[in-house]
Parts: sequence; C-alpha cells; structure tokens
Amino acid sequence: MSVVIGTAGHIDHGKTTLVRALTGVDTDRLPDEKRRGITIDIGFAKLRAGDESVSFVDVPGHERFVRNMLAGASGIDVVMLIVAADDGVMPQTREHFEICRLLGSRAGVIVITKASLVENAMIDLVRDEVKELVAGSFLGNASVFVTDAQTMRGIDDLRKHLLKFSCDRTAALHKAFRLPIDRVFSQKGFGTIVTGTVAAGRIREGDEVELYPLDKKARVRGLQNHDRKIEEASPGMRLAVNLAGVERSDLARGMVVGAVAAFETANVFAASVEVCRGARPLKERQRVRIHIGTKELMARVSLFGSQKEIPAGGRAFARFRLEGETVLLAGERFIVRSYSPVSTIAGGTVLDPQTSRRRLNEPIEFLTAIENALSDTPRRMRTLVASTDARGAAIRELAAFSGDLLSEIRAEMDKLTSGEVVRCGEVFASTAVVESIESKILARLAERHAAEPLASGFRQEDLGKLGDRTAPSIVHEAISRLEERGKIAVEAELIRLASMGVSLSASEQRFKDAFLHRLEAAGLEVPRYADLLSELTAKEGVSAITAEKLVRLLISDARVAKVSNEFYFSRKVIDALAARLQTLQTREIDVSKFKEIAGVSRKYAIPLLEYFDREKVTARKKDGTRVVI
Repeated sequence: MSVVIGTAGHIDHGKTTLVRALTGVDTDRLPDEKRRGITIDIGFAKLRAGDESVSFVDVPGHERFVRNMLAGASGIDVVMLIVAADDGVMPQTREHFEICRLLGSRAGVIVITKASLVENAMIDLVRDEVKELVAGSFLGNASVFVTDAQTMRGIDDLRKHLLKFSCDRTAALHKAFRLPIDRVFSQKGFGTIVTGTVAAGRIREGDEVELYPLDKKARVRGLQNHDRKIEEASPGMRLAVNLAGVERSDLARGMVVGAVAAFETANVFAASVEVCRGARPLKERQRVRIHIGTKELMARVSLFGSQKEIPAGGRAFARFRLEGETVLLAGERFIVRSYSPVSTIAGGTVLDPQTSRRRLNEPIEFLTAIENALSDTPRRMRTLVASTDARGAAIRELAAFSGDLLSEIRAEMDKLTSGEVVRCGEVFASTAVVESIESKILARLAERHAAEPLASGFRQEDLGKLGDRTAPSIVHEAISRLEERGKIAVEAELIRLASMGVSLSASEQRFKDAFLHRLEAAGLEVPRYADLLSELTAKEGVSAITAEKLVRLLISDARVAKVSNEFYFSRKVIDALAARLQTLQTREIDVSKFKEIAGVSRKYAIPLLEYFDREKVTARKKDGTRVVI
C-alpha cells in the first residue's frame, strides 16, 4: 500500500534537490519555478523498489507560499523535515514543523542536507538544534540522516529507510470515497483532469462521482497513479482522475471529488483548537484563515460561554463561520492562520461539522463527548442521535458526519436499536426522547378524556404540539409502542387511553339509539338534522350540547355519515348506495339519473352527490356531469 511522504523545511534548504536525488524526478514543473530556482507550488514524485513504493509531495519553503505548502501537507503520512547544514533551523523550518504537528502527523524522518558545505562539527550543531526543536513531538525519536545531493552522501541509506515506512489504512478503506483536489488542468484528447491524494474509500474507472460544493456529478473516464494507468484507487494513492461531464473552468483547488450524496457541505463547524506557543491569542470575533484539506477559506471565530480568547499554548472549543462552503468531517484536522500579517497561529480538529443543525443547551458537554468518541463508532452514533432530540437523525446524516459508508452505519445502528436508540421510520431517536413523547401523549389523552368524556377517541392533531421540531415519524413510533404495550387503543384515525371507554347514562344511551334508529328507518329520505335533534333532546331529556357530542360519537364509530350541515344519514344506507353506483354499466351519471337510482328528490340528490364527490366515489367533470370512480 502506497505511503505519502511530504517534505517540510525552509526555502533553499534543498527539499526539491533531495527528492530529485532520491527519485530522479524534478518536481519543479512550472516555468517560473525553473526560472527563479525556487519551488512555488506543490510537486509530486514516485519512488519504486520491487514491491515497495513511496509517493513524494514536495512543498514550497518560502513564507509567501505556505498556503500552497498546506495544500500538500494535508494528505501526507510521513514528514521528511529537511534542514540545511550551512543554515540550521530557520523560521519556515519551525512553521512547517508546527503545521505538521498540528495536522496530527505521526511519523517522520529528519534529513540534514548540503553536508559537503560544512565541517562535521557544524553538522553536529545543526543535529542538536533540530533535536531540540522536535523534542517531545512525533519526530522526537525520528532517525536523522546526513546527506548531500551533489556527492550522493547518505542518499542510498535514506532511500532504503523511506521504503520501510508503512501505513495502516483499514479505517479509511471503510469510508466513502473522497479526494481533495490539489491540482486541476486539461489535456488535449482527455479533457478535464484533477489530482490529489485519496483520503478515503475506493474508486474505479466508470464510477459516477460528485463534485463538492458544486452539486455537480461527473463520470470517471480514467485513473492514473504517477503516469501509470490503473483501474482502481484506494486511500493513500496519488491519483489523477480524468472526469467526463464537467469543465476545467468549473473546478479549483480545494474542491472535493467524492462518492455521490455521501457528504454534506457547510460553512459553520465546531472544533477543538490548540493555539501555538509563542503565537498571539485567538480572540472572539477574530477574522482568520482556515486551511482544511486543500482548501483555504476566511472565517470568524466564536468562542463558547464568557471566554474572550484562547491564550498561546492553550486549548479550548471554538466555532468557526466560514466565508464559503466546503466538505467538513468530524475528526478532520485543520490549520488556523492570522488574516494579516499572515502566520500560523493554531490548529484543530473538527468535532461537529453539522453544528447548525443542533440546538444544544450544553454544547461543551456534547463536543467533549464527540471528542472522546471519534474512534468509537457506536459511542459516536449514540451521542449524535441524542443531540438531535425529537428531530431525529437520518441514516445519511449520521454517515455524512464523519464520511462513513451508509452500509457501515446501517449495520452499527441495527446493533444499537436494541438499547439506547429507537428506529422511527427513516430516522433514529434516543430511547429517552421516544419515552418522553410517549409520556406526553398519555398526559394529553388523559386531559382530553377529562374534558370530553363522551369522545370515543381523538385525532393526533388534537393532542397539540408534542415538542420543538418533533419528527412525525417519531410520534408515530411512540404511538405504536404505546399500543403494543396496551397503554392506548388506536381505532381508525382515533387514539384513546386503553383504560378509557365511553360511559353513557341511561338517557344518553336512549338518545343515541333513537337517533340511529330514526336514520336507519328513514333510509335516504331523512328528516332535517336540526328538527331531529330538537325532537329527540326533548323526548329523551338530554341537553343540546350532549346531543351534539353523542352524534359525533356515532360518526367516529362509523355508524352515521354527515352528508351536509342539513342532513345526516345512516352509514349502512350510504354505503349501500355507493355500492349500487359501482354496479352501473355506464360510469357517467347526472343529477336526473342519480335521482332515479336513489329514488330521492333533488333536495337529497344534490347534497348526496356532493358528499360522494368529497369521498371520491364520484368525480365531477367540467361540463357538470359526473363519473363513478
């Protein structure tokens, strides 16, 4: 598996010359670089020896081109810190080393160049100076090589050492494909080509990819690794991708080629930040430059609570609002540089790339939990789901948080749904949230039953708002769980407490029976509702308000149909008429034909037809006629 080695060091310390001595490749490709004799942009080379291979990313050393250095440093596995024997540790040596440390580099080697220009005593002094710089860091125990590209002193030993480095990319293989673009160009006969180091996942020729944040898709026409055509690429490989369906002018360094719909772009994120020792404090509302992946964006700093600044050498949580959008992933490292004068002041780790989704009372608690769970997927998923409260978290949102494959997250969530997480249709919610909604449903039902004892149940909307931004699917799941446990009864669209039935007095029961009997006996020529209500309330001794509630009870029980404000019918009679209409040989029907079929006058025919239109038994055409559906 390929290892990416990146150079680091001050200008004119021989980084490009050393790479050429190791590989035979001159990484200075630009005419201006050739003319001026300095590296301006990042360059690339390959070293192969048998089955072993190493990719080199050579970065510029001049302070004016640190932004280009950062674009190259984001994808390296091994740092080759280069210090000239005749110069020693210089400002960009320190800044490049600090950048690599803040980006989380874990392995490296120290190379002293231009050895033939000085005496051995000077080399020893430089060696001690470099070791003092890197003491206690990832380079604290790194091997030191003394080299000279002109005489080839130490080059073979260094080459052998570099070929021994390896990198475990198992975790990256199980994530969605992602390639931060560091170069864009077009080539005659091929079209648009982008290059970068594969950060995660796999890609094959012919795959469809998405370009972030363009919201455009393209097809992979071809893949190359250091001018060698390949069919598939994996994490850590230097890759050139020939894209079909997108113009070169649409693309730029800092964009991301990724799996379709696998990522989200955002302009706000929360992070853990470390301010460099010797740097100025990072202050509230400060305007800074954020370097993440191969992208540079301006941003505003926002600190939590009453904190006004993070002092030099200090660590704290902070929020950054970018002046543009980019792909953001939890666990991704970034660099903070001052706006003006430009210098590296801090580095950090993205903890919440979806912070704009959340409304948290305790953001510090959430960020601490996420920081502790970055390498623990089940724990991270539980924390994320809990943070969404009653909104719930969709599977795609959970996967995009840290660039995971949907299949991997589905498998993890299936394991969690037996405990702290509940699947609610297309979203996941914490068990505590679902149980809270269940309690609210039971309380609201109890209140409604007390207020309307004659109601046989209530619609979901009658229960009112059950929480801020509550997902309907979570409410539906809470209702289903309550029904399974026998806490509530669900009948058609009505919900009631299982322990609550309608208890009628003798007079109320007589009214209900009499009302239904009169409608059934009348068939399709029912009395007017107001007349029937007035007659029966007087006869059975119930109030008009109680009578209205009893009629609603009959309607909810599907025994009475309200056809219009004037006429109520027995549901049996109405259903029988609808069935008769369905047997007609011709589907077209007008008022006259309907009167004939139903055996009623126009007084009943018009409201009945309008009722059937509403119930989708019939449909009215533009010419006024109707068809039976």
